[in-house]
Amino acid sequence: ETMTEQQRKYFLQQQLKSIQRELGMEQDDKEALINKYQQKLEHNTTINDHQTATTSTKKKKSSSKKKKKKKITLDPEVQEALDTEFQKLATLEKNSSEFNVTRAYLDWLCAIPWGRTSPTQISMTTQQAKAILDKYHYGMKDVKETILQFLAVRKLNHHADDEYDNDDTSEKESFAPGDTSVRSSNKDRDNTRSGTILCLAGPPGVGKTSIAKSIAEALGREYYRFSVGGLSDVSELKGHRRTYLGSMPGKIIQCLKAVGVRNPVVLIDEIDKLGVSGYRGDPSAAFLEILDPSQNHAFRDHYLDVPVDLSGCVFLCTANEIDRIPGPLLDRMEVIQVSGYDSAEKIQIAQQYLVPKAMTSAGLFIQNQNDSAAEESEKITTKPSYQHAPNVPSEVEISEGAIEKLVRWYAREAGVRNLAKLIDKITRKLAFQVVVAQEQEQEGTNQDSSTVNETKNNWSVAEDNLDDFVGKPLFTSDRLYDKDPLPNGIVMGLAYTSMGGSALYIETQAIHRVKVNNNNNDDDADDHDCSYFRYYYYYSLR
Repeated sequence: ETMTEQQRKYFLQQQLKSIQRELGMEQDDKEALINKYQQKLEHNTTINDHQTATTSTKKKKSSSKKKKKKKITLDPEVQEALDTEFQKLATLEKNSSEFNVTRAYLDWLCAIPWGRTSPTQISMTTQQAKAILDKYHYGMKDVKETILQFLAVRKLNHHADDEYDNDDTSEKESFAPGDTSVRSSNKDRDNTRSGTILCLAGPPGVGKTSIAKSIAEALGREYYRFSVGGLSDVSELKGHRRTYLGSMPGKIIQCLKAVGVRNPVVLIDEIDKLGVSGYRGDPSAAFLEILDPSQNHAFRDHYLDVPVDLSGCVFLCTANEIDRIPGPLLDRMEVIQVSGYDSAEKIQIAQQYLVPKAMTSAGLFIQNQNDSAAEESEKITTKPSYQHAPNVPSEVEISEGAIEKLVRWYAREAGVRNLAKLIDKITRKLAFQVVVAQEQEQEGTNQDSSTVNETKNNWSVAEDNLDDFVGKPLFTSDRLYDKDPLPNGIVMGLAYTSMGGSALYIETQAIHRVKVNNNNNDDDADDHDCSYFRYYYYYSLR
């Protein structure tokens, strides 16, 4: 039979592909895909260089002669799942739906960092770590002390870990996380690496969320954050079953894939606002396994269905009210109360952090070049210094008296969030005035010199002109009743809320002699002398 030109061309192309495949010049699409997965898996099971590096001089000399990359031995259950999926992928047709399901599963399974870790800064001194924590946050003594204690424990245990990691005997085996066949000595060693679960509890705006990033920097680890406020589906944490269309792993496995290491600092934000349990499960019960150091070394996601080690992670949680956290879950955390700031602390925070940050964001300040160069080389741990940007007058500033007035009469909340908003508002107006003055000078509009002089006089924000930038004060007095003792019928009260709480006045007032007449009949008249109490709540902050 005669073939058309198109059929003949297709037949020859298939023959050419077959010949090239036999000669090793070209791979099949499925073979290339399997090789890509194997290369990714080899990368994620190779132990990092910092894990195999030695500290002693003798070991450095011996290891320099022959450097060999170490690989962990995967858990038998994980290896069996990989072999099964690779065989299935090689036999399935590319256009089948099962092929895409298997391919998606291998994408996640090979992306897990089974052997990749980020090194804890063993060489960093406690003073350097403290300087990093103080670089962006003021106060928080309990939180910083806990992190420094954790770093000290890691430094003391580093020598034993280093001896184990640098054992060059060929009979030594490395086990993947979750392997139940690990000998007891290895279990004891892994227990020293178990993550610490801290719960930072306090009102909004005190720096609970932002301190977590500084903690990761001080420990030299990767950082990942996700919020669980309103989360009511267990599958968001533990993944979906592979039987569902569009199923995927939970947040924990997504975290490991995103950071590329198995020992990151994980921030679980707003854990006290978890959704209520329903037909989709109870998310707080799912956290019992994730946050328990005795169980999370073999965490099993519903999608992967193989054990994954979470014991190396440092879990941090934030909450406004610990009373809303279930008891079994709260029992697995070390709660650190982060209280609100008083006026003196707010002034220091504003001067050291909020004002320089707002000025830099508005383009009024720039960081000193020496500090910028040192930060790029990762040699600086102290707070950076700032200077006025080019073409910005040196008179542009926010005085200490203006900050004190802001704290006392505008922002009395427990945190500093509203204070930061007010400072941002001031810096935006200052930036606008500077730009207007520059434009007027460029255009040479000297006829309106009064406006220019008025603008220049407002470049320095002080107590007397603060109202021009943020408006009238929200509070006019410190106390509702200035004279002591309080009038009769008034007592002082305190309110404790998720926002921090406040002082309040409770006033009672008696009203008596209320006459009630029935049917206007004097014989049946019933006079009642009743006393009613009306309660008025006056917040001392108003």
